[in-house]
Amino acid sequence: MSWLLLSYLLVSTTEFYGQFDRTGRTALFLFFIIINIWILVRYLVLPYAKLNRLGKRISREEAAAIIGKFFPDVSDKLLNTIQLYKESEELPHDELLVASIEQRTAFLRPLPFAQVIDFKQNKRYLRYLVPVLLVFGVVLLAAPTIITDAGQRVLRYNETFVPIAPFNFVLENQGLEVVQFADYTVQLKLTGTEFPAEVFLETEKGRFKLEKIGANQFRFVFRELQKDLAFRFAANKFYSIPYTLKVLPKPVISVLSSNSCFTFFLLLTTSLFYQPYLPCFLWLQSTTTSDLN
Repeated sequence: MSWLLLSYLLVSTTEFYGQFDRTGRTALFLFFIIINIWILVRYLVLPYAKLNRLGKRISREEAAAIIGKFFPDVSDKLLNTIQLYKESEELPHDELLVASIEQRTAFLRPLPFAQVIDFKQNKRYLRYLVPVLLVFGVVLLAAPTIITDAGQRVLRYNETFVPIAPFNFVLENQGLEVVQFADYTVQLKLTGTEFPAEVFLETEKGRFKLEKIGANQFRFVFRELQKDLAFRFAANKFYSIPYTLKVLPKPVISVLSSNSCFTFFLLLTTSLFYQPYLPCFLWLQSTTTSDLN
């Protein structure tokens, strides 16, 4: 259990600080699976197989030597009994040999073999389990996202996750519209617990550094914009949502027309003025004689 918790804590902590892509998280997931399969086979499957006499087994002589370590008084008798048993397989009709084996077996049968197993020795493994449980509990209380969020990203290694930044990009401009060939100033504010020292603005033309005007405020000026522009903010490998600055056509006068009507006593004729727009134009008006000086 300690190995399981320790490997999970190691993998989760690595992912929490590394924020890896799918390839990196796949490697962490495979490492977690392989190390725990090895532990499972080494400490559970193989001992269980030996307990049920599966696979390679030790010889009777080796078993007698192991038992003799716990019962020194019968070590020689047990080994001698095994040797007599082998002889009886070659001489099955030797009654004297069979009787000797039965006599020695009756002597060995009362031995309390179950008492040899000392479960108190398992307490030594607590020195490995208790520190791991303490570390796991401290991390779970102090920084639960290491166990929950990072661990989930490793287990869901084939999915794409967007890193969570310790700050947010807040665009303070109300309307992203500008007249063609005019300048436009982007105002950015950061909110959160930690702020980067530098913030960049990325467009199709490249990456540009914003001017820092406060602890968490930045700005950037677009010069003489001619067409719509897509951009986003970037800082410490974190990115904002994409924005689009709309460039509106510059208003111009293409045609100028005027229809003038005058009262009769001015003795002026009605005229219509119409011509394409020019930087300078003349106001044309026909007149007649008048008695006014």
